[in-house]
This record gives sequence, structure tokens and C-alpha cells, in this order.
Amino acid sequence: MTTFNCDNFNKQIAKKTALIIGDIVAADKKAAPAGAVLCAKKITNFKSKVLIIGTLGNDKLGDKLLKELQKTKVDTDNIVINPAIQTRTTDNLSSDSFENPVIEEQLKYLSLKMIPQASTVIISDYAAGGISQNSLNKVVEVCLPLSIPVVIDCSIRLLESPQASCLILTQENAEKLTGIKIINQLSLEKIFGTIFKQTKCPAIIINRPKGIYFFSEDEDVATLAYQEEVPDARQEKTVVLMSLLLALGHSPKQASANMMKLITCLA
Repeated sequence: MTTFNCDNFNKQIAKKTALIIGDIVAADKKAAPAGAVLCAKKITNFKSKVLIIGTLGNDKLGDKLLKELQKTKVDTDNIVINPAIQTRTTDNLSSDSFENPVIEEQLKYLSLKMIPQASTVIISDYAAGGISQNSLNKVVEVCLPLSIPVVIDCSIRLLESPQASCLILTQENAEKLTGIKIINQLSLEKIFGTIFKQTKCPAIIINRPKGIYFFSEDEDVATLAYQEEVPDARQEKTVVLMSLLLALGHSPKQASANMMKLITCLA
């Protein structure tokens, strides 16, 4: 697809299925949605089918999140309830969350089983507990020959060369993970170079409050900024829109360029 039309987008994306694999967490103890839950809710707004895979604790917070997902018609049949953990909030994430290999194997099995149904796969909050590196490698390995795009929201540590379609980080996380502060074009090139060298991901997006920085391996570093009056360029929104555009056959470069048009349509 080389052109973009908002009406056509809405019609076409309603026929697609998004598979979200990630840590199912809340923004706070009141069960405000975050991460995978927020991505799922945003995608249902486009009438797309949403499947979600992850873990919840057997507690009140987990029950609230589960009901929130079911209320928005998200398929929750593949959520694993783990009585050994407490459902977490975004201020309680760690990169060493997997302490139960049985649960990890169960999540990997569910992920591989559900992939053929998906038009696009979102890995939410990679390394925050929703999926291990080994499981991620298997997911990407299955998706590649099926031409299913994999978009990774990387929040705690950089992944290890899984050849995903697109990697998305907040500016804060990108700076923290690379130790480089974005202050000018040179620092931006350094930060992209560092991330690309480690991940080998062909498209990288750094999400900032009013727009994105975009990099692809086949061209020089480019800066794409949303118009100042366009609101809400939050991480989950960038992840969702990039995933949906890729699901329609856009290249990462086309999807990044069309994201601004789509956000303007949705404003």
C-alpha cells in the first residue's frame, strides 16, 4: 500500500486481528489500564479483533483488569492466572520477573499457537515480565515466514537481535538504556546506532511528547515530528498505530510517515 486514506484505513483494519503478548499491568491500584491492557483497549476502538496473552495474579487488581478487558471485547482466553504472583502496577516492574519456568513455557506455547490467527503481533513492555528473550526469539521465528509484523515496545532493557519489524522506545528509556542524551542530530545518530548495533532491528522509533524520531537501516537518520497542535503522542498510541499500519502492508518507513496523517484524522 503506497497511499493513505483514513476511511479506507478504518474499513480495512476492522478485518484484522492483533495479538498482544505482554505483562498485564495497571497504571495504579485502581486498575487504570497501562501497557498491554491500554494497547488492547485502543485497538478495539478500530473494531479490530484483539487477542491478549500474559499473566495476572489471583487478586482483586487482576480481577479488575480482566473484567476491563472483557468489557471491551478483548479475547482473554489465553491469560494465565498465576496464584504465586501479585498483579503489578507500572511502578513495580523488573527485568527478572520470570521465576516460574512452567508459566513461561505455558505462555510460549499459547503465543505460538495463536500467531497464525494474527495480522500483527505486539510485544508489550519487553523484559518487564510478559515475555522472555527465549520466547521472543521463538515468536519472531514463527512470524517471519508468515510475513506477520512484530512490533516491540521496549521498556526496561534492549532485546538481543530478534529481527523484529519495529522497535519502539520512549525518549526517556532510549536515553537511559544507551547512556546517551538526545541534544542534537549527532547524539540522535549515536543513540540510533547503538540501538541498531545491539538489536539489528530494521526500524526503530523513539517516541517523544510531540512526535517521533524514526530510523531505518536502509537510509540516513530521519526526524519526523508531529504538528505541535496534535495531542497525545503517548507510547501506547505509537505502538498501536505502527502495528496497525504494518498489518495493512505498509513498510516501516511508510507507516511512520502515515502515522501523523492518522493521528490528525483521529484528533
